[in-house]
Amino acid sequence: LFFERIDYSFFLILLPRVIHDLTAFAFYMVHDANRNAGSRSPNLIYRFLRFSRISPAVLGPLLALGIALPITLQSSQQVGLQIIFVLASTHYLTETVTWRRGTPHRLQISVR
Repeated sequence: LFFERIDYSFFLILLPRVIHDLTAFAFYMVHDANRNAGSRSPNLIYRFLRFSRISPAVLGPLLALGIALPITLQSSQQVGLQIIFVLASTHYLTETVTWRRGTPHRLQISVR
């Protein structure tokens, strides 16, 4: 009964998104660990959040949820959906440029 109400097409959109987010998260954690290994001054976000003593692997998803929740619960759904669409489009466009072979970020991680 639950699946009839939400329709299966929802899962067709959700599954690739979840797989992408989980693999990207693991990729970013390895990249950040390699990039900041032995560095006395990690990136700006890590320095700003150092007081919390929470691992970036935990803090990252918590911050992402904290930023996404107000947008999702926007009183005007139309505005919320537009913001989500713009952010998602920008994310995918910049991601292809950032991880292209030979870029500084790509040099920090081994991809076979």
